[in-house]
Amino acid sequence: MALTTRQKTLYSALRRNSLKFVTTDAKDEIREFMKGKICDLEKRKGKKLHYFGLPSLDFLDVRCWYESIDCVTSVEIEKSIYLQQSEVFASLNIDASLTTICADVDDVITDLESCVVNMQNHMDIVFLDYYDDLLSSQYNRIEVIKILLEKQLAYRNQKFLLSFSHHLNDENSNFYNTSLKDDINLETDFDKYGCSQIEDMMIRNIVALTVDTCIKTGYGLSSYDLHLYRQNDGRIRTHHTLEMINDETALSCRVCELNIYMFDSLHFKKIN
Repeated sequence: MALTTRQKTLYSALRRNSLKFVTTDAKDEIREFMKGKICDLEKRKGKKLHYFGLPSLDFLDVRCWYESIDCVTSVEIEKSIYLQQSEVFASLNIDASLTTICADVDDVITDLESCVVNMQNHMDIVFLDYYDDLLSSQYNRIEVIKILLEKQLAYRNQKFLLSFSHHLNDENSNFYNTSLKDDINLETDFDKYGCSQIEDMMIRNIVALTVDTCIKTGYGLSSYDLHLYRQNDGRIRTHHTLEMINDETALSCRVCELNIYMFDSLHFKKIN
């Protein structure tokens, strides 16, 4: 999965022009991986796609995937960044419309009265790039994802790409305890790749809870890709990419394909 010289040049240019966040080799490789998924989804749908996510002021994801996107909905909690987004986006000369929302993304998804609900029938790429863990002070984000899926299903969105990323926080390990992990055979010994027993348990449980949430909501998964890398602060960051389907094959498609990748300081390697 290593980046080509051309891809490295592209991401180096994006880094030089980055306004706020510092990207990394691992994040760049994940973006390129997702680009392939997004291009495939565009071909299957036969149209440009609607991106819903947290691009901040840099719009790095949108800048990488702009060829497949014609509509961007950006959610930003920091008002100072929100106020600059329209001007920055216009300077990028990307041929796509932009809607900006100043709010917590979990509030936006869970608020039944929000006008954003009316736009969610068009969400083809959902990227929830959480700064922290899946368990925040206000939300169990597995439940947030469940509400998101229910809304997508209500609008009969049969195919879309769901991606979310988060830290693993040992303090929340007991929260993710579940017997569901016995139903998902990851066939991977994470301790061989530098994971502690608690991290191993959390990874397995979060995958199991995610799959169970999707299935119970009515979606099948044509693929589930999990990228893992350890940050400079020692915490593992996990990135989940799910190809969601709700058609005649969904009921028989629990998870067609589960791929796990670990970053080894140079690039991601498939470990299962």
